[in-house]
Amino acid sequence: MTPTFSIVICSYNRPAFLARSIESACAQRYDGEFDVIIVDNSSDTGAAEASRRAAEAKAPGIRYHISDTPGLSRARNLALDISTASHVAFLDDDAVAADGWLAALAAAFGDPGAKVGVAGGRVRPEWGCVPPTWLLPAGVDTREVANRDFPMVGNFSVVNWGGVLRAPAPGEWLAGANLAFDRSGLLAAGGFDVALGRTGDGIALMSNEESAATDRMKRQGWQVRYVPDAVVDHHVPAARLEKSWLVRRVAWQLVSDLVGVGSDTLLAPKQLEERLAAAFGPGVRQADDDEAITFRREVLGYVALLQALLAGDMARLESLPWQAHDQ
Repeated sequence: MTPTFSIVICSYNRPAFLARSIESACAQRYDGEFDVIIVDNSSDTGAAEASRRAAEAKAPGIRYHISDTPGLSRARNLALDISTASHVAFLDDDAVAADGWLAALAAAFGDPGAKVGVAGGRVRPEWGCVPPTWLLPAGVDTREVANRDFPMVGNFSVVNWGGVLRAPAPGEWLAGANLAFDRSGLLAAGGFDVALGRTGDGIALMSNEESAATDRMKRQGWQVRYVPDAVVDHHVPAARLEKSWLVRRVAWQLVSDLVGVGSDTLLAPKQLEERLAAAFGPGVRQADDDEAITFRREVLGYVALLQALLAGDMARLESLPWQAHDQ
């Protein structure tokens, strides 16, 4: 029987986390038919084969594909080709789907009064260590933080826009760790851009492949839904809870934005400052915090350099404010 949904998990060198993700996918209670597709492009092919054998032993119906071509966007596009379902739901290999996750997504697509092509839900953080106070103040419920209250958590793929099923408001976004598409609509929109998205060991933190695909689908008349009852728990490694990682994350986000729109729309230094203020939120931009000021300067310099390299215009660096230029 042709499934209504394919749950797709793309994996790279995370066998222990992948096993948890697969278990949560296979355990979904859903009235329709669904299958589970794994695309594993881990650098250790022996470990990938072991993961495949273990997964197939626990879930005989699973479709496990090992690919030697790196890149998250490529893996997702391969899964789109493999699937025969009308819809695909993507789950990260370090995320666990809560009970009712797939059913909630399916209900959003079933709205008879709308042409829903994209739906995504809440992403709760599973912190690898206690979040530092520059990220979340003491006393805050670190599992249920809201993006509006603490904008910086969005850099860690946290999604919480409240409890109402609706179209995302301007400035709201969905995360690839918990995102589903009408498969035919996504294919017609060209799938995922392989110039965007993570590749291999994550030295380059490119992103935006999901938002770019969503924007193309919206231009073709599809609608988007935020589905708060579709919940996943997403692991945030302790190594990411360092300011040095956040510097890289924010810088590469801006580079991803640049690649997506083209080098003719480079951000001026003032625009960079505005974007950084929005990305970091109140926690890291206190005027009397010397460490925060240094942090902002480092990111501004890093992003400006990457933009200049991509644009082939190193002269841009001469126009930067001293605090960025000195970086």
